[in-house]
Amino acid sequence: MTRRNASADNVNEAASARPVRRPVGTSAKLVVHGKDPNFEYRFVNDQPGRVAMFKQAGWQLCTNGEVDTGTFRAEEASELGSLAYSIVDGGTGMKAYVMKIHKDEYEEIQKYLERENTASEETLRPNTADGEYGSVKIDRSGRT
Repeated sequence: MTRRNASADNVNEAASARPVRRPVGTSAKLVVHGKDPNFEYRFVNDQPGRVAMFKQAGWQLCTNGEVDTGTFRAEEASELGSLAYSIVDGGTGMKAYVMKIHKDEYEEIQKYLERENTASEETLRPNTADGEYGSVKIDRSGRT
């Protein structure tokens, strides 16, 4: 006849139901969980005109129902439809809102910016036809 230790079984069940514990202060500050792989995400500081500028460029504000920033503030009630944000300056209380844009549009913007950067870099090269001399080497290998 074997005796079953009921208290040991209850402890194991309770331990398996408990969430994973992480030390305070070790997680990244600006992280978005639950992202849709078809979109690119970023935090935009709530400075005058900045969020509106991104909205005009095609970016959309995300709600707490779409993404999880890991922000939990006990003194604030959070509704499912409220905007997802994170506090980026504890002194002033400045918020950074989570915004998203479709990957196709994001890639189009990145290509445009790359063309602008390349054109700007070309102005750095000396114009040998005007008698300028010297050289500029632009390394695009990604090495630091």
